[in-house]
Amino acid sequence: MLCFAGKINLEAVLAERRPVIAESSQMKREHAVIIAAIAAIFFLFLGSRMIVRSYKIPTNAMAPELRIGDKILVNMVIYRFQSPKRGDVILFPYPLNPKKLFLKRIIGLPNEQVKIADGKVYINGQPMPSNHKYLNVEAWQFGKTGQVIQIPSDSYFVLGDNSAYSADSRQWGFVKKKSVKGKVVFIFSPENRRKKIS
Repeated sequence: MLCFAGKINLEAVLAERRPVIAESSQMKREHAVIIAAIAAIFFLFLGSRMIVRSYKIPTNAMAPELRIGDKILVNMVIYRFQSPKRGDVILFPYPLNPKKLFLKRIIGLPNEQVKIADGKVYINGQPMPSNHKYLNVEAWQFGKTGQVIQIPSDSYFVLGDNSAYSADSRQWGFVKKKSVKGKVVFIFSPENRRKKIS
């Protein structure tokens, strides 16, 4: 009889504890879902900051494509999956002051020869199709009339679209592959300037 009574009492105790245990498990699951959601939001925000960044254009060196006050988006990971191409507008540290960031258009690719003459750019002796007029600057290292420039195998030759107001490879030389941070892909502000940058 004592053993039987003991069994009844134990079952009664377990029956009383089951709702508490079930409620505790449900709370743990809810907490896990909340923590997972917070973590997802955090990593989504962090990831978006790493993938795309926004900048404001301070000069007209890339006009008319990019003008003072334009707000742009830069893809910061695209060159992990592909190489920069001629015509890309790239973000890189200013060679004369790496704390600053510059935007210029890739004109010459690694191992190519570049020449600027009569407002045109020649790549390996052939004129490069362009709507922009590129000027010679005799005082600059790579801006002299008719000068043939050999691009190193690890670098790019970059120019500003607004040649008369741009400090670029004509002045300070080449941009190394490893220095390229990203590609300008979009103007998102002001509204009347919104467009994709190819």
